[in-house]
Amino acid sequence: MMPSSRLARALTAAGIPFETSALLHDCTTFRIGGPADLLCRPHTQEQLVRTLDIWRTNDGDCPLFILGRGSNVLFPDNGFPGLVICTRDLQEVSLFHAREGTPCLRAGCGAALAALSRRCVAEAPALSGLEFACGIPGTLGGAVVMNAGAHQSEMANVVRESVCIGRTDGRILTLSNAQHGFSYRRSVYQLHPEWVLLNATLELSPSDTVTVRTAMERNLASRRKNQPLEYPSAGSVFRRPAQPDVYVGRLVEDCGLKGFRIGGAEVSEKHAGFIVNRGDATADDVRRLIAHVQEAVLRAYGIELKCEVCIVREDGRTERGE
Repeated sequence: MMPSSRLARALTAAGIPFETSALLHDCTTFRIGGPADLLCRPHTQEQLVRTLDIWRTNDGDCPLFILGRGSNVLFPDNGFPGLVICTRDLQEVSLFHAREGTPCLRAGCGAALAALSRRCVAEAPALSGLEFACGIPGTLGGAVVMNAGAHQSEMANVVRESVCIGRTDGRILTLSNAQHGFSYRRSVYQLHPEWVLLNATLELSPSDTVTVRTAMERNLASRRKNQPLEYPSAGSVFRRPAQPDVYVGRLVEDCGLKGFRIGGAEVSEKHAGFIVNRGDATADDVRRLIAHVQEAVLRAYGIELKCEVCIVREDGRTERGE
């Protein structure tokens, strides 16, 4: 019996919802990717923990991928040869005040950042701290893992703690802000890929509705003006170079690559730091275009661009520029 068959039987017995041969194309913002052997959609944190336990017990060697809203991932055209756990239904949110009186939001790993931002402006009084995240299309879990940021702020500024589980041993850990080791688009989770984030608590501050809403509207307007939202993409493809005052979009544009295409993948004409799917792009098109851009920039400027999109290989392993 194939590992996926054993897992399917165990998931069925546990009453955990899953699909077979589900197209990952439908689960990512790039709109690229073949079928997953198994795609599981736990509805509660308890179901997520149970799913990991089933995976570990039945065949811990079967490839496993934890997927949120798929806003920073490129799946292969042939699909994923194992179990994909999609967390986007884990959106429970609670508001409480810490002992010192600080307002906090605790949310599941699948909570959408945009929805959490809207929740902040709807509170009375409004809560400030997440205005920068109102246009980021990912989940809370993914945002904490990669220390997502925009508009001169980042998750490191608001995360109070997070709770995770070890996929291989089932151990539950609670990490303080300092224990996350946050840096530019980095956290301790990238050093420990075996940790699966379950929920996170955000530390915010009271404000007034007009101030918070105005900041969110300004950030959203900037996003609409400067980013190619009309096409599927995975956001900014490359990490910011270490050199001061050096910007990826300008480097790529100065190499004459705006609008350059390989197959259905194109360097955005609106922002050269983005690669967009013009409708029929394959994962191979995107990978080849990424490599072409990296080679051109290295040749012209001696700068090695690091890819910040998680690229999933056909064997289920992942690669990301460090």
